[in-house]
Amino acid sequence: MDLIKVYTNISPEAYGALVTEATKRGLLVGGHLPARVPLRRALAAGQHSVEHPRIFLLECFRGADQFRNRPDPMASYTTDMRARLIDEHDAAFCAKLMAEMATSETWWTPTLQVLRMGALADRREFRNDPRKRYIPFALWRSIWGWDADRAAARSRDASGRHVDYELYEAAKRSVREAHGAGVRIVAGTDAGDTYVFPGFAIHDELRELVLSGLSPLDALQTATIDAARFAGKDSDYGSIAVGKVADMILVEENPLMEIGNTGKISGLFFNGQYLDRAALDELLMFAEEQAASLRTNLRLFWGALRSPIIRAQAAD
Repeated sequence: MDLIKVYTNISPEAYGALVTEATKRGLLVGGHLPARVPLRRALAAGQHSVEHPRIFLLECFRGADQFRNRPDPMASYTTDMRARLIDEHDAAFCAKLMAEMATSETWWTPTLQVLRMGALADRREFRNDPRKRYIPFALWRSIWGWDADRAAARSRDASGRHVDYELYEAAKRSVREAHGAGVRIVAGTDAGDTYVFPGFAIHDELRELVLSGLSPLDALQTATIDAARFAGKDSDYGSIAVGKVADMILVEENPLMEIGNTGKISGLFFNGQYLDRAALDELLMFAEEQAASLRTNLRLFWGALRSPIIRAQAAD
């Protein structure tokens, strides 16, 4: 084991004990920033990474301390509360916090697609993404559909203000500002989350990073050499050099000119093999067949029914 992942609801006391014990055992701690733990404490504790796009939105609004000190902060994460994250944003404090994070050893994985879903869940063109054919229908018709419906229903306040779209745009500004301050950013996707398509998602996330203000080169580095540095594997991965592992894609056009060109893949070098476009298309056809398989979908549906996480979400 290399890393202990923490989640949102862990208590400050448990977080402190976990970090202490992990440090003794030479393990990294990463994952969510617990809702009741200030980012400054996580930085001081040496948390290796914090994930997801709301970090600076939650940390930099004027009611952050009050929100954090509630017994269950995320229970009050209502549409009105999300509007406060935008309206009460303290830019000066946030700049200081980003500067502190830039001098720390902590990385940030924004996973902007998580908020993009809430921002666009009420749009038909977003919901009808043709890549759904690669996703088992038991997943997108039930869990994804239910989650997107719920996101669309709560995305606007009583006045009709589209709070979740504004939150998504504010998160992109946070990425631009954090990158400008020197915060180390590594690409991640939360693949498998609602409308975050495994495989395609890393290309989508690179696009989100560029839309946030990173250059195509900077965005590419978050998924290559910076990702390798994050994992402590940059001596073997992350760049093309003699002696490094030759896992790489061959693209038809230059992604430094247009980041979407990372998706124009003509071949894949992986594990000592070369797969041309025809072979990659065969893999996509297989994925589509499996997504439509009744057996696959029944197995996934039964697993979802037995999942305590899904049952808890449904109860919520």
